[in-house]
Amino acid sequence: MGVKPDWATHLIEHAVSAVHDIPHGGGLAILFPHWMEHVAAVRPEKVAQLGVRVFDLNRTGQTNAQLASEAILSLKKFWTSIGAPTKLSDYGIDDKEIELMTERAMLAEQVGSYVPLTNKDIRKILRNSL
Repeated sequence: MGVKPDWATHLIEHAVSAVHDIPHGGGLAILFPHWMEHVAAVRPEKVAQLGVRVFDLNRTGQTNAQLASEAILSLKKFWTSIGAPTKLSDYGIDDKEIELMTERAMLAEQVGSYVPLTNKDIRKILRNSL
């Protein structure tokens, strides 16, 4: 309550699913770590917070940037442990429609609240997710 959430990965995933019929959860599993990497470069404290609260990471002696990296790695390991897809190519998606997916994701007035995303940011997140 009282915290503005960030739904950027959902908007990006909806754009991917609009172009390629993939499960929403699978798309999020792929995109979320790459979005986290983007956010961590600007606001590592947000990703570090997730690591502490969700993965019970120990803050002692670590910077927010270190905790953010560990949180991203922890999430990737978790997805792998449950057999979730880890890249768009797991669904046969390549770079041919990156521009279309980027366009579709940018239909919202603003994409993201922790770190507002530009076309360039979304394109990079999608490319990193291949």
